[in-house]
Amino acid sequence: MKKILFICESGVDRSPTLRDYFNKKNIAYHCQSKGIIGYYERDQLSERDIITSDMVFVMTMKEYLWIKRNYGEPYLDKIHILGIDNSYSNGEDTLIECCDEVWARFEGGEYDTKNKFLPKGSKKKCCDKPFHSRMGGKCVLYQCQVCQTVIMTNSPVK
Repeated sequence: MKKILFICESGVDRSPTLRDYFNKKNIAYHCQSKGIIGYYERDQLSERDIITSDMVFVMTMKEYLWIKRNYGEPYLDKIHILGIDNSYSNGEDTLIECCDEVWARFEGGEYDTKNKFLPKGSKKKCCDKPFHSRMGGKCVLYQCQVCQTVIMTNSPVK
């Protein structure tokens, strides 16, 4: 069985919500969640977690850069940045809306390519003026016009 790993900062809110959401979909993947700082020891990300995963989803560039800094570049091809910021609580309705969007992209095969949502040729966190791309409800998806970084948030980006 293939393995999907969801990573957020503490492993308490965003990544467990996505893990549970994907597990409820009964897909042919075993889904796990971890945190780069791990609120609980069992939730602390290890290099082995990344090695044994087929796909890795990080919430923001922060987790991506942490992995790069601590474990090097061999695993970066399997990492996808979702752009879900740290303003959500576990199971919150607006976070579930973000899960719906991630699921739709997953089902549509958008994560089949390597590093689809990483900045292309940009060393900046994100560039000046993101624009609204799509999403209903309170969860909003933005994409930077310059570096193509996708940011998912429950409040407008200014």
